Amino acid sequence: MNRGSTLRRLTAILLLWSLGCGDETPPVPEWADESQWRSWHDCEDMTCREPIIRSIFQQDPEIAAKWMAQVDTTEEQIALVKALVCENQAQAGQLCPAIEDPTARRTCEADTSRPHICARKPTSPQGQSAKRTALGPEQTTLILPPRTTQFSGLSAQSGSCGTGRESTDCLKEAARKLAEDGDAPGAAQRCMAIEDLTWKRECHFQAAETLAQTHPIDAYGEILDLCRGDMQQAGRCIDKVHTQLARRAPPANADAKAWTEVLAQTKAIRTSWRLDGPKLMERALDGYLGAVLYQSYSLVDSPTGAPLSHLPTEALSHIHAAAAWHLVSTSDASSDLNALQESLSAALENRLTVEPPGPPSLSKTAKIEDLWPMDGPGDESIPATIYLGTARRAVSTDLQEDLEICLLEAAVRQGPQWDTLISEARKSQRPLVSWTAERLWTAIQNGDRKLMR
Repeated sequence: MNRGSTLRRLTAILLLWSLGCGDETPPVPEWADESQWRSWHDCEDMTCREPIIRSIFQQDPEIAAKWMAQVDTTEEQIALVKALVCENQAQAGQLCPAIEDPTARRTCEADTSRPHICARKPTSPQGQSAKRTALGPEQTTLILPPRTTQFSGLSAQSGSCGTGRESTDCLKEAARKLAEDGDAPGAAQRCMAIEDLTWKRECHFQAAETLAQTHPIDAYGEILDLCRGDMQQAGRCIDKVHTQLARRAPPANADAKAWTEVLAQTKAIRTSWRLDGPKLMERALDGYLGAVLYQSYSLVDSPTGAPLSHLPTEALSHIHAAAAWHLVSTSDASSDLNALQESLSAALENRLTVEPPGPPSLSKTAKIEDLWPMDGPGDESIPATIYLGTARRAVSTDLQEDLEICLLEAAVRQGPQWDTLISEARKSQRPLVSWTAERLWTAIQNGDRKLMR
């Protein structure tokens, strides 16, 4: 063998040795598949790693968390969570403990705890259906037809966040801070710069929530248009904002002065929805007032009719619902429907008010589960309204009938001890009371009690 051949052979041996020793794959842990482990360590970026961890997550989220811990940067960890969350949102939270950085872990927990992110797009825009013959929405979810907004002509601006998938959280946080400062156009532009459509929409959703916290009345039109930036979940965004705004409600027995902000917010809602027509305006107002009255009655010791002296006529059905909820939640389940209705009527006659001792409580409101999310066969002739902000019920222009409907809706959500009341109400001579009782009884028999709280 000549000297040149020997040199080439030694060079080849040294090259193979350096490749084997300098780039050695770590030992395969017992929880990892060897082939996937080697493919993972051959990867150079998230584009290569994502399909591997996605496949593992689909099979076993707990094992996927172990793989998540192998990712070197928190930016890529959060980007992977965002890519995986809608694969299985109920299990995606298991990935968060694998993220060591506290701020990034909180981001992960937030991203995996907002159900609307992965919710299907609602269908059947309200106000456009010819099926409903009675007044009121055909379903609980607010659905908006597309239209231009004051932000439609703006261009995306990434600011100092840069571009690419790993800039998503920077852009979301920048949008949140701009919204906090009252700069809604700037917030919208940061959201527009996000590449992934799911998180572009969520950015608009969160910016709207932030603006509602800091500028609830003056910026309501901009809040509405930020929600429209998430066209898939725009209605849910608006209902969430209304529930958030409702936390500023005064106690139900408050004097007229305490309702000033609610009345100003009501006016802002009417003004901002005027271009969308009366049906959508009424639906938006019902969502807000329903949430307001639920919060308001949660702040008093006994039901009262005081809000009837201070609020517009659109609030009447929501006062009935909130007062009935309070009465049922503090009553004995052995009470019959007639006795409850008489007690509720008497409570609504009480218009005495007091001056609140301080600013409104901002405690978190509970979500009333929805037991009539959309019209079934024959339901198109039943007048409907939004129930306590997050559900739907039948509504009657007859006072006693409407109060009894509200009492049944409250009772079914208090637990099985009220089942006898609901069963007996199926024989009521009041048409909408018997219809409501039958619908609720069917829900009980179908095992839907798990939806109630």
